Amino acid sequence: MNVDKFKAIRLISPRLTGLISTTNEDGSANASPYSWVFPFSFMPPLIAVGVGKGGKHTQKNAEREKEFVINLVHKEIGQRACNLEKRHGPKQLEEVGLTACDSKEIKTKGIAESKARIECRHIQTIDVPEGDHVFVVGEIVAAECEAMENSLVDHDKLGILTHVSGPEFREVGRKVLLERGK
Repeated sequence: MNVDKFKAIRLISPRLTGLISTTNEDGSANASPYSWVFPFSFMPPLIAVGVGKGGKHTQKNAEREKEFVINLVHKEIGQRACNLEKRHGPKQLEEVGLTACDSKEIKTKGIAESKARIECRHIQTIDVPEGDHVFVVGEIVAAECEAMENSLVDHDKLGILTHVSGPEFREVGRKVLLERGK
């Protein structure tokens, strides 16, 4: 069956869901959910967030402050994260029942209710003129996770949501082990 080229992007769904926190000009916390969050480089450890063009606070704040936090979204905070899509201003977190918390290495606040946070220093924003998103790229400077087992992330305990399309999300599924490099 052929897939329309404008729907083919969904073949690589579901995508990791992150609540990206930044600092507004007035010093208040800003947070918005994004599902285009992906590793960009192992060495140095870089991560990118696809942000829609058109003056998003996330992009402007990350570029101005030179930092941002990726707060992974799990089932218990999924709806509250989605509720931030249409909220702006210094009380946006309070309005949806989320709390800002201090980061370890940067001044931008994380989200206390997130079970995993990745602190990033903004490296570059990549604008592909033909696309409708820019890529905000950051170097990972610190990370923390509540669901660790033997120095590895326990994805079953973490319960991270992935985004398929529209209102459809999925929890990270069951583990499958495959041999590699043979």
